[in-house]
Amino acid sequence: MAPSTSHTGGRGRAAGPQIRSEDFTRFERARILGARALQISLGAPLLVETPSGLIDPVEIAELEFGAGVIPITVRRTPKED
Repeated sequence: MAPSTSHTGGRGRAAGPQIRSEDFTRFERARILGARALQISLGAPLLVETPSGLIDPVEIAELEFGAGVIPITVRRTPKED
């Protein structure tokens, strides 16, 4: 099975392989969750159905991260050997 590719977001760049949530480093994961929690706390629309009574932006961001629906791109530089 060929790796799936992410969309270019209308920027005209070539799409690279999509990274699964378990492939992020702990630092990337923390940055993504923090950024998304901030967006949610400022009124951004939710991307998943949340259980009733769940209002904590960090917990909602974790749900979205687990579902793989957060629209945030991580750019990595190639390792130099």
